[in-house]
Amino acid sequence: MKWSLLPESDVKQFKVYKSLVGVRLSHRPPSDLAGQNLALKLNDGTAQTITFDGTTATVDKINATLSGGRAYQSRASTEHFYIRSNNRAEDGSLELIDSPALSLFGEMPRRVFAKSECFLIGTVDAGSDPSQNFELPDPDGVPQDWYAITTLDHLDYESDKSPFKQAVSYSGDICVLEGCVVDLHGARLADVEVKATLVLYPHSSALSTQVSTEPVFTLTGPDGRFSLILLQGTTVQLEIPAVGFSRNVDVPEKAYVFVSELLAELDYRFPLESF
Repeated sequence: MKWSLLPESDVKQFKVYKSLVGVRLSHRPPSDLAGQNLALKLNDGTAQTITFDGTTATVDKINATLSGGRAYQSRASTEHFYIRSNNRAEDGSLELIDSPALSLFGEMPRRVFAKSECFLIGTVDAGSDPSQNFELPDPDGVPQDWYAITTLDHLDYESDKSPFKQAVSYSGDICVLEGCVVDLHGARLADVEVKATLVLYPHSSALSTQVSTEPVFTLTGPDGRFSLILLQGTTVQLEIPAVGFSRNVDVPEKAYVFVSELLAELDYRFPLESF
């Protein structure tokens, strides 16, 4: 999630919230759950019951039984796991039914759907540079999760949440490529197309079978700036036709880079063994 840090004098911090079609639960040792049942419904279907045996890991036991959803170990915290509906659209839902294991997880019966609940995933100090942007990575995020932010003033009063937004792009480890397009007079060019086309798959990744070869596009803003979200480790052909720019560049394995920092291969050719 990326946004401007808004340097207004009455903004001290931002809080970042996530909502999903599912729930985040606290782990309990498998032995605490022995013989206990967890009942739930997914997408308003029939009730499903998971019976814990006291030895199998919680996530594994849920996934061995559950249909229409899946449990995930949190990558951000060893203390939490998720149960999500496979339907992550607006009409997806997960209903927790009153059952012994539910109370052991410290949860109450309820129906969860898109944007009905949220939880805090980060707090960020406001910046003083009006051009500064901030990117908050969410290791447990998926494209269909929703995010919102609030602001805190210096008295710690919290604003209303912003509208919940889904990710506009997701491809695993990504790099935000930014730049500014100007003409030979130094004038910034608005509404200019910037295009990136895949040339080489990630250098050290098994993701190559999942990477689309379709070009990605964006337009420069009123100030000539542009931002492209690209997969780390790839080589792309970066084109800005309005100024005759066309270069093959390596996308670094970091979250953000300015286009002038990239090494350009001016005479790139496909290796013969690729044909």
